[in-house]
Amino acid sequence: AIIVVGLPPVTVTKNSSRGLKIALRILEHGVPAQIGVTTGTCYCGTIGSSTSRGDFAVVGDHINMSARLMAAAEEGSILCDVNTMFAARLDKSLYFGASKQLKVKGKKKPIKVYRPSRKIHSIMGEVDFLSMQRSPLVGNVSVWKTLQYHHHYRH
Repeated sequence: AIIVVGLPPVTVTKNSSRGLKIALRILEHGVPAQIGVTTGTCYCGTIGSSTSRGDFAVVGDHINMSARLMAAAEEGSILCDVNTMFAARLDKSLYFGASKQLKVKGKKKPIKVYRPSRKIHSIMGEVDFLSMQRSPLVGNVSVWKTLQYHHHYRH
Protein backbone atom coordinates (compact mmCIF):
# COMPACT_ATOMS: atom_id res chain seq x y z
CA ALA A 1 0.00 0.00 0.00
CA ILE A 2 1.08 3.58 -0.58
CA ILE A 3 0.34 6.33 1.92
CA VAL A 4 1.01 9.83 0.65
CA VAL A 5 1.17 12.74 3.09
CA GLY A 6 0.79 16.29 1.81
CA LEU A 7 -1.15 15.97 -1.42
CA PRO A 8 -2.32 19.29 -2.81
CA PRO A 9 -4.09 21.38 -1.67
CA VAL A 10 -3.33 20.19 1.90
CA THR A 11 0.42 20.47 2.32
CA VAL A 12 2.25 21.52 5.46
CA THR A 13 5.89 22.04 6.29
CA LYS A 14 6.06 19.01 8.58
CA ASN A 15 4.99 16.38 6.04
CA SER A 16 8.16 14.32 6.56
CA SER A 17 7.75 13.99 10.32
CA ARG A 18 4.01 13.38 9.89
CA GLY A 19 4.74 10.57 7.44
CA LEU A 20 7.25 8.99 9.82
CA LYS A 21 4.81 9.23 12.73
CA ILE A 22 2.13 7.50 10.65
CA ALA A 23 4.61 4.72 9.83
CA LEU A 24 5.62 4.41 13.48
CA ARG A 25 2.01 4.26 14.61
CA ILE A 26 1.37 1.40 12.17
CA LEU A 27 4.25 -0.58 13.71
CA GLU A 28 3.35 0.40 17.28
CA HIS A 29 -0.10 -1.11 16.74
CA GLY A 30 1.50 -4.44 15.92
CA VAL A 31 0.98 -4.48 12.15
CA PRO A 32 3.67 -6.76 10.69
CA ALA A 33 4.97 -4.37 8.05
CA GLN A 34 8.11 -3.30 6.26
CA ILE A 35 7.94 0.44 5.58
CA GLY A 36 9.88 2.77 3.29
CA VAL A 37 9.49 6.54 3.68
CA THR A 38 10.83 9.12 1.24
CA THR A 39 10.41 12.86 0.85
CA GLY A 40 10.23 14.72 -2.43
CA THR A 41 8.16 15.93 -5.33
CA CYS A 42 6.14 13.47 -7.39
CA TYR A 43 3.25 13.53 -9.83
CA CYS A 44 -0.23 12.86 -8.49
CA GLY A 45 -3.32 12.88 -10.62
CA THR A 46 -5.41 10.99 -13.11
CA ILE A 47 -3.58 8.80 -15.58
CA GLY A 48 -5.41 7.40 -18.58
CA SER A 49 -8.17 8.53 -20.87
CA SER A 50 -11.01 10.72 -19.66
CA THR A 51 -13.42 8.82 -21.95
CA SER A 52 -12.42 5.33 -20.84
CA ARG A 53 -10.66 3.94 -17.82
CA GLY A 54 -8.62 6.45 -15.82
CA ASP A 55 -6.79 5.87 -12.53
CA PHE A 56 -5.59 8.23 -9.84
CA ALA A 57 -1.89 7.57 -9.39
CA VAL A 58 1.19 8.86 -7.62
CA VAL A 59 4.37 8.32 -9.62
CA GLY A 60 7.96 9.47 -9.56
CA ASP A 61 11.44 8.63 -8.37
CA HIS A 62 10.52 9.14 -4.71
CA ILE A 63 7.64 6.67 -4.97
CA ASN A 64 9.95 4.09 -6.56
CA MET A 65 12.59 4.72 -3.90
CA SER A 66 10.03 4.25 -1.14
CA ALA A 67 9.17 0.85 -2.60
CA ARG A 68 12.88 -0.07 -2.70
CA LEU A 69 13.32 0.95 0.94
CA MET A 70 10.23 -1.01 1.93
CA ALA A 71 11.63 -4.12 0.24
CA ALA A 72 14.98 -3.69 2.03
CA ALA A 73 13.47 -3.07 5.49
CA GLU A 74 13.16 -5.91 7.97
CA GLU A 75 9.67 -6.79 9.15
CA GLY A 76 8.67 -4.42 11.92
CA SER A 77 11.01 -1.65 10.83
CA ILE A 78 11.14 1.53 8.79
CA LEU A 79 13.83 2.77 6.43
CA CYS A 80 13.86 6.39 5.30
CA ASP A 81 16.00 8.35 2.90
CA VAL A 82 18.32 11.22 3.77
CA ASN A 83 15.77 13.83 2.56
CA THR A 84 13.22 12.55 5.05
CA MET A 85 15.72 12.42 7.91
CA PHE A 86 16.94 15.93 7.13
CA ALA A 87 13.40 17.36 6.93
CA ALA A 88 12.26 15.64 10.17
CA ARG A 89 15.47 15.89 12.21
CA LEU A 90 14.23 18.79 14.36
CA ASP A 91 11.20 16.83 15.59
CA LYS A 92 12.16 16.05 19.18
CA SER A 93 9.91 12.97 19.29
CA LEU A 94 11.84 11.16 16.56
CA TYR A 95 15.11 9.27 16.82
CA PHE A 96 17.39 8.47 13.88
CA GLY A 97 20.12 5.93 14.33
CA ALA A 98 23.36 6.00 12.39
CA SER A 99 23.00 5.94 8.63
CA LYS A 100 23.91 2.94 6.55
CA GLN A 101 24.62 2.56 2.86
CA LEU A 102 22.13 0.62 0.78
CA LYS A 103 22.49 -0.41 -2.86
CA VAL A 104 19.13 -0.07 -4.62
CA LYS A 105 17.93 -0.83 -8.13
CA GLY A 106 18.01 2.19 -10.42
CA LYS A 107 20.82 4.02 -8.59
CA LYS A 108 24.48 3.76 -9.54
CA LYS A 109 25.80 4.50 -6.06
CA PRO A 110 24.55 3.21 -2.70
CA ILE A 111 22.23 5.63 -0.90
CA LYS A 112 22.20 6.68 2.76
CA VAL A 113 19.27 5.29 4.71
CA TYR A 114 18.16 5.71 8.31
CA ARG A 115 16.07 3.58 10.67
CA PRO A 116 13.76 6.09 12.42
CA SER A 117 12.02 5.37 15.70
CA ARG A 118 9.96 7.23 18.25
CA LYS A 119 11.94 8.70 21.10
CA ILE A 120 10.21 8.49 24.45
CA HIS A 121 11.28 10.02 27.71
CA SER A 122 11.11 7.71 30.69
CA ILE A 123 12.64 7.20 34.09
CA MET A 124 15.49 5.55 32.17
CA GLY A 125 16.06 8.71 30.10
CA GLU A 126 15.40 8.93 26.37
CA VAL A 127 14.52 5.53 24.93
CA ASP A 128 14.13 4.27 21.37
CA PHE A 129 10.54 2.96 21.41
CA LEU A 130 10.84 0.29 18.69
CA SER A 131 14.00 -1.17 20.25
CA MET A 132 12.20 -1.26 23.57
CA GLN A 133 9.39 -3.31 22.03
CA ARG A 134 11.94 -6.06 21.34
CA SER A 135 13.10 -6.03 24.96
CA PRO A 136 11.97 -8.08 27.96
CA LEU A 137 9.51 -5.28 28.81
CA VAL A 138 7.18 -6.55 26.10
CA GLY A 139 4.47 -8.49 27.85
CA ASN A 140 5.46 -7.11 31.24
CA VAL A 141 2.37 -4.97 31.76
CA SER A 142 3.23 -3.64 35.21
CA VAL A 143 6.65 -2.32 34.14
CA TRP A 144 5.19 -0.86 30.94
CA LYS A 145 2.43 0.96 32.89
CA THR A 146 5.05 2.36 35.27
CA LEU A 147 7.07 3.71 32.32
CA GLN A 148 3.95 5.21 30.74
CA TYR A 149 2.93 6.81 34.04
CA HIS A 150 6.34 8.45 34.49
CA HIS A 151 6.35 9.59 30.83
CA HIS A 152 2.95 11.29 31.18
CA TYR A 153 3.80 12.65 34.62
CA ARG A 154 6.89 14.46 33.26
CA HIS A 155 4.91 16.11 30.46
